[in-house]
Amino acid sequence: MTVVHALDDYYLAITLLITVAYQLFFFSIAFSFKFDKLTDFAGGTNFVVLAIITLAFSGHHNARQIVASLFIMVWGARLSAFLLFRILKTGKDDRFDDKRDKFFPFLGFWVFQMLWVWIVSLPVTLINSPKVTRFPQPNFGTASDIAEGYVHGGARSALYASVVGAIFLTTLLMFVSGLTLQERPGAKKRYEKNNHWEEYSRYLNRTSILIPFPPQLYEKMPTILKRTIFLEFPIYVFDPAKHSDQSPGQRSAEEGRQSQGEVRPSTDNLVNKMNASCQCGAVTFTTPLPKPLAIYICHCDTSSAFACSAIFPRFELPCKESLCLYSRPTVSGDLVNCYFCKTCGTRIIHSTPGKNVVSVRGGCLEGLDWSKARHIWVKRAMVPIPEGVETSDEEPENCSFDTGLVRTAEGLQNGEDIGGSGRPFPMS
Repeated sequence: MTVVHALDDYYLAITLLITVAYQLFFFSIAFSFKFDKLTDFAGGTNFVVLAIITLAFSGHHNARQIVASLFIMVWGARLSAFLLFRILKTGKDDRFDDKRDKFFPFLGFWVFQMLWVWIVSLPVTLINSPKVTRFPQPNFGTASDIAEGYVHGGARSALYASVVGAIFLTTLLMFVSGLTLQERPGAKKRYEKNNHWEEYSRYLNRTSILIPFPPQLYEKMPTILKRTIFLEFPIYVFDPAKHSDQSPGQRSAEEGRQSQGEVRPSTDNLVNKMNASCQCGAVTFTTPLPKPLAIYICHCDTSSAFACSAIFPRFELPCKESLCLYSRPTVSGDLVNCYFCKTCGTRIIHSTPGKNVVSVRGGCLEGLDWSKARHIWVKRAMVPIPEGVETSDEEPENCSFDTGLVRTAEGLQNGEDIGGSGRPFPMS
């Protein structure tokens, strides 16, 4: 086959141009449509594209080229497929929340991705280049080939660039986006949630962080050897005494909840909390979770055809000076405290003394997903119930949360006032 000479005999320029064009194409889609789905997919598939093109251009195909090219194709395809599947499940990439709408900061990520792909691909790019393939290697992989490499050191000076990719990728994994983002933060999350921490701690002690090694031997190895020869640097190690945000009392309470089989709601991504306000805007606040524990549309016949409520753990009462209180019994016979705006009269929050969950009126919340709401007290409904939704004739059963049982949207049975005292605060 004819060898293709493109710009230079090492294919450095042509692969760089292809990478830049490939990444800019996907960048234009991602920035124009604020679309995260293809970002990592573009990185992984770029490796496959470069390997295919350089192998096709090389003309001479020997075992070393084919094996190396196939390996990077398989790796790139697996990586891009995994990342695409992950982003399709999560919906968006939180890394770009502060960059997605800003042209140059967002472009900066893509420029870094260009460098990552081009540099890490260098070994395969060079091995497929005309400067290398014009010297056939019929003994590739044999004992004489390996011995000659060690004894004579026949690599040309230009080919030393091939080690840059391996060094660059290892540096990223060890100090930028790999171990530093996974090891200590992951251990901290497990510890603070008491997610089988004892077993996981033993796993960490028995497992080499980077270099494969038998767990039975690694467990008995002195710490100094783990921190040096096996590269388990202190920046990766989680020490509960130094790095946990929990106090001893919080830790004991968490262990007590776990021992009683109590399930806590997920608190991942709490930074994305929901905004709420009354109609006039005098009362505004944010919820303690990014989404409610449950959403109910109540059809009981207490003063309205139906009421929409979102259930949250107890939180600090907002704008007390702007709220009024009205207390009344519920259809379940309990007392419910109804807080509403003094100015516009909007009912905002319901709570009942004794528990630590509250009901926030659905109309006060921005971006609430009503498709997941459960209709309760439907036997008293005065409006049609949509087909296919979850329903309960009366109060929902078996609705347990970390903060207690939610009984109805109108009143939380034995609930606790959101101010935290179990009593309504004085109203003027």
